[in-house]
Amino acid sequence: MVEEYTGGGGTDHQHVWEYVGNMDEPPACVICLTDGYTCYGEPSDVPVLWALTPESPAEPPFGLYVSIA
Repeated sequence: MVEEYTGGGGTDHQHVWEYVGNMDEPPACVICLTDGYTCYGEPSDVPVLWALTPESPAEPPFGLYVSIA
């Protein structure tokens, strides 16, 4: 069975960067899956890969990105 998920906005990635900033040892990178209707927050020193749904409204303001289906 294949399930379909839908997005609708409201994610706030700033909390991710706060969490990463408080870690004793930062991760090698962060991978974020999103529909693009999000508050991206401020860039961190950790490399970021955004995995965007095809309906994403725009490119992320920082990091690299790929489109996923």
